Formats: sequence, C-alpha cells, structure tokens
Amino acid sequence: MGAGHGFTPLAFASKGGEWFLAGGLETKPEAKKEDAAGAGGGGGAAAARAMFQKMNDTSGKGSGGGAGAAKKEDHSWKSHQALVVSVQGHGAPVGSAAFPAVTTTGMDGRLVTWTLAKTPVAAALGV
Repeated sequence: MGAGHGFTPLAFASKGGEWFLAGGLETKPEAKKEDAAGAGGGGGAAAARAMFQKMNDTSGKGSGGGAGAAKKEDHSWKSHQALVVSVQGHGAPVGSAAFPAVTTTGMDGRLVTWTLAKTPVAAALGV
C-alpha cells in the first residue's frame, strides 16, 4: 500500500517477482445521466446550475485566475480530503503478510477503514 498527496491509497501487487500498481482503493463514481443531460423531473434547475458551474470553471472567475488559470482537481468524491499520512494493515493473524483490511488517516482528520475485498483492486490483490 502507498498513499500521499493524491488523497487515495494505492495498492501495489507482486506477480512473478515484479511489482506493479494494481490501482487506487476507490474510483470516481460515474456521473448520473440526469445530471449530465439536465433531464428528468426538476431538471431545469439542475441544468441551469450545471451550466453556471461549467461557465464558472472555464472562465476562472472567482478563483483569481483568468482563462489560462490551472483548473483545480475535484477531490470531493474521495474519502480523504487531504493528503494521507498513515496506512496500517489490520485483521490478520500475527506473522501474516496478508491483511484483509487497512486503515488510513489523513491531514483532514479522517480515519477510513478499507475492506480490501470490497475495493476495485480486490482481484489484482487476490482477496
């Protein structure tokens, strides 16, 4: 396991003596079709809000930047909202190298427990 400034813990696995990045313990959820299309019940307000947010994001207004300003990455879907500073394995017998779960703590003050079998990288980790 590894973590840091990306706000999401990363899993690494070994196969045939080679290490590889298995992936992150969480993935960004897919946008709902209603939100993307602005359709559905009450979709007019949602479409207007989405249009305003898109216009605000591309113009850079309100963030002090112009059209060439770097776009801030959206981390709101992530379990941690700041860098991860600790990763601890738990739930395994003493002396075991495999853990069924890990906990992470971040500079945001959050403690998150990850059951590895329920993560997107479960197959790559063999759990």
